[in-house]
Amino acid sequence: MVKQLLVCFLVAIAVDFSSACNGYKMRLVKLENCAGPDQVIKFDTKATLSLTKKCDIILTGCGGTTGFKTAKFSYNIIKNGNPLLSGSVDACEELKKDTKGFATILKSFDIPSECPVEKMETCIDETKKMNIDEYKSFLGLMNGDIEVQLNGTHDTGKTCLKYVVHVSRH
Repeated sequence: MVKQLLVCFLVAIAVDFSSACNGYKMRLVKLENCAGPDQVIKFDTKATLSLTKKCDIILTGCGGTTGFKTAKFSYNIIKNGNPLLSGSVDACEELKKDTKGFATILKSFDIPSECPVEKMETCIDETKKMNIDEYKSFLGLMNGDIEVQLNGTHDTGKTCLKYVVHVSRH
């Protein structure tokens, strides 16, 4: 009986490892809309994020916007409690240039990828994926908790998002 339990345990570990990208898993720990009831861009706080063995990021959940013509954001990224990166960006200008691939990422999830953005709501299911296979060697650098805070100012109001993504090797 002990031998059978041990075999089941090892199979469970193997299945768990094989379902991860380069041995890493990713999950959304927390998502918070923090600009109050009039927030311009809102996300479902029950959204999920996962990483498949084929290195596809799958995001599920709903979100929406009251619409805007301008979007200037400041951001802070913290890894395992230590400040990692901060700055600001004019999101509409970055989307026009798409030098960092933001517009491409948004398009892959059927999210508007240019300004102005009309009032809208959308939901994403597991059929929408973004492949990160070319970046899988960097997953080790992300190991742990990544906290992100975005504060945005629009012509129509404010947006604040806080989220935590946990990356771990299995």
